[in-house]
Amino acid sequence: GERVLIVSLEMLPWRTMSRMTRQACGMSHPVNKLIDVFHNWTNGKLWLFDHVGRIAPARALALCRYFVDVHQGTHIVLDSWMMVCSSEENLDEQKQFSTDLCRLAQETGLHVHVVAHCRKPGGTSSEDKPPSRYDIRGSGAISDQAANVLSVWMNKKKFAKLDTNPNDMDALAEPCGVLRCDKQRNGAWEGALQLWHDHGSLRFCDDRTSPVEPYQFMTKEHA
Repeated sequence: GERVLIVSLEMLPWRTMSRMTRQACGMSHPVNKLIDVFHNWTNGKLWLFDHVGRIAPARALALCRYFVDVHQGTHIVLDSWMMVCSSEENLDEQKQFSTDLCRLAQETGLHVHVVAHCRKPGGTSSEDKPPSRYDIRGSGAISDQAANVLSVWMNKKKFAKLDTNPNDMDALAEPCGVLRCDKQRNGAWEGALQLWHDHGSLRFCDDRTSPVEPYQFMTKEHA
């Protein structure tokens, strides 16, 4: 019953839909009938904002309210923070936008998911270890005011080893990435999940060997 709007300001809608179709179908080249099943399933559940490039904070907030008021939206994904608050130096703008998003979520019940990037590694930081909430680029208010903070880390060392030796069994056993719950204001659990990436479906899986299958709702409707 969720109604989701994806505002991907760095990717064209057809590319987003193409990737989601591969993920839902569990394969790199799904047949047309399975594609139709997924696209029909998204009707009334998924909206894509047809715009690539920066939008002002006020317009982003107005878009959120429009989705709630007109489409009874429940979730919105803003990708990414830097396409709304483009200046890393303007911390006041970032703090105000973070405050406004939190207020909007409280007033409307909308779940707002914002993609924020990490600072470039330097000094004591390194791409060899997962980042924390304190590595988010920009104002500290981004993570301070958020109810939840999830970080995603890519294990680049693994892929460097596999470039040298594709049959390196130790490297293959390493996770492709880590999803870490670094903050959960209203929950008890914080921790990390190891993930393996399936290239064909573009999915992240919790183990390396299990087969990737279409999601259950796909197979039910396809049957």
